[in-house]
Amino acid sequence: MKTNGVCAYCKNSYTGSGMTRHLKACKARQEAIEKQKGSTPIFHLRIQDDYLSQYWMNIEISGKSTLYDLDQFLRDIWLECCGHLSSFAIGDTDYESSLEDDYLLDEPFFEGPFDPNLPPLPPGFDITKILRPPEEVAKILGVPIEQVKELFEMLRTPPPAPPSFFSSPMPMFMGDFGLGDFKRREQRDMSATLESVLKDDMEFGHIYDFGSSTELTLKVQEIRKGKMAKSDINIMARNDAPQYMCVECGRKKAVVICAGCSWPGNITALCENCSKNHDEYSLLPLVNSPRTGVCGYTG
Repeated sequence: MKTNGVCAYCKNSYTGSGMTRHLKACKARQEAIEKQKGSTPIFHLRIQDDYLSQYWMNIEISGKSTLYDLDQFLRDIWLECCGHLSSFAIGDTDYESSLEDDYLLDEPFFEGPFDPNLPPLPPGFDITKILRPPEEVAKILGVPIEQVKELFEMLRTPPPAPPSFFSSPMPMFMGDFGLGDFKRREQRDMSATLESVLKDDMEFGHIYDFGSSTELTLKVQEIRKGKMAKSDINIMARNDAPQYMCVECGRKKAVVICAGCSWPGNITALCENCSKNHDEYSLLPLVNSPRTGVCGYTG
C-alpha cells in the first residue's frame, strides 16, 4: 500500500519516495532555510517501517540531539505503549535503552518522578516490587490488565541480556560476501549525539519492543548547517493516515484492528460490524502508526 503526505513548506502532496526527492528541491523549504542561518549541523532523516511501508516520515533534527532524544521522539509520535526497551543499530554498535531510562521510571509506573540519585538496582532485583500495582497501571494507560501483567512478568524474570543484534538493514555477518565469521556487536547507551555517530547517506535501524517488535529503517538524506526554527526536531512531512477496507466483508471502511489476528506486515482491519465476530479484548483502534494493532498501542 502506498500513501501520500503533505509537505509542511509548500503544502503539496507527494508519495513517500516522491516526498524525499521533493524536499531536497522544494523552493518554499529553501526560502525557510535561508532565514535560519547558523552553524548547527542539521540532519534530514527519512524514517519508514520495515514491514508496513505506508508509514513513513521525513524529519530534520539537530546534530546536537542525542540518540535518546531521537528515540523519545519516535516513541512519542509512533511507538510508546507499555515502556518497552528499544535499540538503534548503527554500524557495528547497538545503542540501547535500559530500565534506568525515564520510560518506566516515572508515571504511570511509579507514584512519582524517579530519583536518579538512587543506587543501581542489584542484579536479579525484582523491579515490579517498587512499581504501582498492575491494576493501577492498566487503568492509567487505558489498556487491558492482561497486557500489563504480561509486561510485569517480563520485568520480573528478565532475560540474561538484551539481544545484541536484530533484524535490520545492517549486515550482522562480516567477511567476504557477507558470509565471514560473526562479528560481535558492541553495546552502548543512547547518550551519543547524532553528529558523533551518523554521516551522510548512512542507513541504520531502530527497534522498539523485543517481543512484539516494531522495526524501522532510518536514512540520512542530507546534513546541512543552520539553525532549527522552533525545536530540535521538525517534521517536514508524514504519511497521511492509510484508509483500510474491512478484510472480512470488503465493503465497509475499517475502524479497528484485531491484534490477535495480525502479524508483522499484515493488518487485520475490521469494520464495526465484522469486529463483533472477534474477541473484544483483542480489538485496538486504527491509528496512523506502524504500531497500530500491536501490544497495547492506542495512539
